[in-house]
Amino acid sequence: MKVFHFGLNVRLFIIWSIKSIWKVKAIFNSHFKWFPIIITHIQLVDMALVLLCWGWVFAGIHILNTIYAFYCFLFKRGLIVPYVFLILAVILLGGCASKTESKWIYQTRKATQEEVSKAKIECDWDLKLDLAYRQILLSPSAKITPEINSIYKSMRRCMAIQGFISESIIEKNTNTMLAEVTKRNNESCPIIIDEYTKLDRIYSTDKQYIALYTLTGLNFDYIDKYEFFTKIKKALIENVCSNYINIAFMNNGVDFNYIYKDDNQNEVISIIIEKSDCVDESVL
Repeated sequence: MKVFHFGLNVRLFIIWSIKSIWKVKAIFNSHFKWFPIIITHIQLVDMALVLLCWGWVFAGIHILNTIYAFYCFLFKRGLIVPYVFLILAVILLGGCASKTESKWIYQTRKATQEEVSKAKIECDWDLKLDLAYRQILLSPSAKITPEINSIYKSMRRCMAIQGFISESIIEKNTNTMLAEVTKRNNESCPIIIDEYTKLDRIYSTDKQYIALYTLTGLNFDYIDKYEFFTKIKKALIENVCSNYINIAFMNNGVDFNYIYKDDNQNEVISIIIEKSDCVDESVL
């Protein structure tokens, strides 16, 4: 979408620049009377894409720019219009790139561009995306229609089957995605971690990942609890912060809570891993 938008504004820049040259202005006025109509339709499509990318506020700014452009066209004022379009193209190119280009995670690490491209080819991503955009532009309502929703679900499902998850999906549906992840992880519970530790259950609440453990055969009357659980917390931090899916959840306000109970199911300690615990800025 950003490539189309950038190309569209560059074309407008070229057309308006030519239109602004005095020597050819008469030619445009006499032979290209349909020029304003073409610009109108192009701008309508363009504003729809801006709305998808930036939302109503920036779309409103774009509409004002379009009105100003037609004012200049009708009253033949100045050369500023083509440069407005060019600047707008550059701004929206960068803005839409950051808004619409998803960062992908493959299993537990960042996916490479080659891996994502290959997976998208397998999923017919470009074809499905084109169908979705057409549905959006044809739909008179701002709401996502069932047809559009079905296309996007199909795209995400195909990528998920191949082990890919988009950070933007986690951002938009944090609790839903967290529930899916914890449900999938819980399917393999209970798990014996070592001779003293059993993972009983994994579930989620509002923006919280919760794992319940049972510690067996340990007498904390003779164990330095601080040293024991400091080592456990360090291991948990390394494990949580090395998984980019966890990082994506943390970036959207999710905490990871590890609750340890004794043989009698009395809580011994609750260790919460937050975003601030992942101190490696290259990870976050």
